[in-house]
Amino acid sequence: MLVILPSVLKPSHYLRWGVEVGDQFTYRVLVDGYLRVEDPENDSNIIYQPAFFAPMNNTVIAATISRLPTLAAWFDESSFVSEIVNQVKVNCTFENGTSIQEEVQSEVATIVSHCVLPVGNWPFLDSLFPDSGDNPGYPTVMYLTKACPECFSMSHRTWAIDGQFSWTGNVSLTTGMPTVAEDVAYTPSTGYYHLIRLILLQWS
Repeated sequence: MLVILPSVLKPSHYLRWGVEVGDQFTYRVLVDGYLRVEDPENDSNIIYQPAFFAPMNNTVIAATISRLPTLAAWFDESSFVSEIVNQVKVNCTFENGTSIQEEVQSEVATIVSHCVLPVGNWPFLDSLFPDSGDNPGYPTVMYLTKACPECFSMSHRTWAIDGQFSWTGNVSLTTGMPTVAEDVAYTPSTGYYHLIRLILLQWS
């Protein structure tokens, strides 16, 4: 898969983590989506079953910081993605402490972790990636960042032959944690679509 990421190292002055290992953030989880299947008794009839993650809809989870990667003095787009964005930084349970099914826990922890960013130099992070971009063809992976007055937005877009995938986070300028994080997957070939949205409720 083609990844369009220029390789120019830039000094990451003043970057620091705004959270610590052990900090816990509570999120409400909202899920929408479907799996399109044929009726086994009538192949001309299409049935829309709930998406795989549907049982998580309207649940409340606790995301606990489990590790924070070391912040290098220099980053380019590729190294920031591999060393910071794509590192799993949280462990998730239900709010009452009970465990979440492993496949679901992994998905939710990944969504949150993508959007846990260092604070202290938002102009630097904004300079790593473009503010917006159109699909230039298949397959393509694109990262986007945008500084906003009340948050920092980071997004990932994948256009592939078999579908479209994306995640987006609105990140707190104070903590570097997502106040809203969203993951979308759509594969027309399998008739599958899901939208998972996490909304921050509390920080403890």
